[in-house]
Amino acid sequence: MLDRYLPEGRRLSAPDNLAACASKGGLLAARDRGAILEGRVLLCDANHDLIVRLGPYTGRIPRDQAALGISEGTTREIAILSRVGKPVCFTVESVEGEEPDLRIVLSRRRAQRQAQEALMERLRPGMVIPATVTHLEPFGAFVDIGGIDGMVHVSELSWSRIKN
Repeated sequence: MLDRYLPEGRRLSAPDNLAACASKGGLLAARDRGAILEGRVLLCDANHDLIVRLGPYTGRIPRDQAALGISEGTTREIAILSRVGKPVCFTVESVEGEEPDLRIVLSRRRAQRQAQEALMERLRPGMVIPATVTHLEPFGAFVDIGGIDGMVHVSELSWSRIKN
């Protein structure tokens, strides 16, 4: 969900994304610029690495780079598994070998971190932003604002008193 907050100028337009993914040179240029590309996840292997389609190539997002919090144990494995068949944003970490046998390593985690930083820079007190309630407690509601968790205190949930 953080993908919608990717920083301006870092995420390539659809035609530029296709061009960057079409050749080894384009992938290397995207790596050097730190550009954020998009591709579709084809499968999740036994190691929970994601295999991603990028133009005529396939790249690999290692498990520890597949989502923020995976390495730290704060994000569940379903965050990786549920990406199969869906588009994901990522950065190019390395491109090795020669065509047609390129070994392309990608990082979704780095793209998520950039999106998180961009979101945090734009947030201001009093802003109204879309959120999804993830669970309720007697003292308030925990919400997801696109990959970042927050809490809304019970006193802010209604204009009238809430008993429970």
